[in-house]
Amino acid sequence: MKFYSSEVLYSEQDFAECMRDYIPFMLNELGIADVLNDGSCVDLGCGLGTVIAELQKEYPYIHFIGIDINQGCLDEARNRVLPQTRLLREPLDHTSLENSSVSIAFSHNIYQLCNEKTYPAIANEIYRILRKGGVYFAQERMEEYQAPFLDLGFQPLYNNGWGIVFRK
Repeated sequence: MKFYSSEVLYSEQDFAECMRDYIPFMLNELGIADVLNDGSCVDLGCGLGTVIAELQKEYPYIHFIGIDINQGCLDEARNRVLPQTRLLREPLDHTSLENSSVSIAFSHNIYQLCNEKTYPAIANEIYRILRKGGVYFAQERMEEYQAPFLDLGFQPLYNNGWGIVFRK
């Protein structure tokens, strides 16, 4: 799979390696690296599991969860991630995760694949599953998607136009 960003074509593996470095870098830059110690992270729309697999190289002690609606992607992800990784075939707006059960959530381009009417429901679900002080990384062009997060009281910590970091 290939992705485009600012006229540059990059592979899924390139993106995964970028995320492996980007998430801890941003947490350190924002002074909130302590959320890595809480031990739980969910990839919303995990696809083939490439990002989780890369993050697990650096953070094998974190409990990772991947959620996707595509069973074929989840089957492929199972071959890439550590055996203890939970992979769930569920809609992003109604997961089986417990309330306040994860410290980090992240996604990449999920809103482009969703119906506009589901944006608020996805924001509500992320709010529900994140612990207080938890962080959501959205690698999205968030201008049109961020209103439901702000309405819920998420604090935007960083926004470069291609991605935004919110804290609950």
